[in-house]
Amino acid sequence: MVQQINTQDPDIVAWAEVNYAGGIPEGNPYDIWEWGGQEESGYVNQFAFDQIRLTSAAITVTGSGLIVAVIDSGVSLSHPALRGHLLAGRDLVDNDLIADEEPGGAGWGHGTHVAGIIAHIASDAQILPVRVLDPQGRGNSFAVASALEWAVQQGADVVNLSLGSDSDSRLLREAVQWTIDQRVAVVAAAGNSQSSLPHYPAAYAPVVAVTGVDADGVKATFANYGSEWVDVAAPAVGITSTIVGPQGNGYAGWSGTSMAAAFVSGAMALERQRYPDATVAELAQMVWARADSLDAINPTYAGALGGGLLDMRALLEVPDHFVYMPQLQR
Repeated sequence: MVQQINTQDPDIVAWAEVNYAGGIPEGNPYDIWEWGGQEESGYVNQFAFDQIRLTSAAITVTGSGLIVAVIDSGVSLSHPALRGHLLAGRDLVDNDLIADEEPGGAGWGHGTHVAGIIAHIASDAQILPVRVLDPQGRGNSFAVASALEWAVQQGADVVNLSLGSDSDSRLLREAVQWTIDQRVAVVAAAGNSQSSLPHYPAAYAPVVAVTGVDADGVKATFANYGSEWVDVAAPAVGITSTIVGPQGNGYAGWSGTSMAAAFVSGAMALERQRYPDATVAELAQMVWARADSLDAINPTYAGALGGGLLDMRALLEVPDHFVYMPQLQR
């Protein structure tokens, strides 16, 4: 079709590409969920918050006044743990303003799980749900690019992208760069293919690419890695968070770099509150520089897990004045 149009007038189409497919990297949730019931203690008291030293940090910021967009499968609008956290979102799958989870498919509950992690770390931030994934957890580059534009227009400060594919899309790359140019941080999951091959949009240079580790700091068996494109690691195995599924609203354990990305999105929101005038690159640099190196624990992947494990205590207990550091080179 594009060739036919350009034959008639070569100036009509500047460029065109496939609308690349992508989605959640975790697979079918019913194979990996560990239902935790409707009691929140396993969520708020889980090991992962200790592992990133959130519980031992002197927290002076809570994300107040900040908006974190969760571009995903939607978010359960009725989950009790998320009440008061959610803004009116948008559904780009059904093209309406109700960004609720749609039941029945492999992606059911994914966005809700991600949102719960962010809500616990940045407890006073508002979450802006934008649905781009169908019930099977599938989406495309056009929907994600449109979601980025809409989220920025709604005032998002941080965007969480716990999704992706191995296809490099010019449309998505330019949308990510435009988002960064608006001083909005973009955090993305590195993917679950046990591969060093780039996973997009995480591999785009302005994005904070997050891989995953287990409770011992060992790279998760499924997690992608790469010295050229991964920036930081976070807990990704057996993470308990908010969920919606066949049992209704509750809590469940889920594993994947999607969960790891959510920890970093929460951290970026707190950093944005502390340093409102910092560039996105400077915020990302602080997360990278203050991470705890994982090279000794992971000699096979030395240099391929970014700066190391997200360290909230190191991140939040440095002086409140911003000290410039050279930007990441990748």
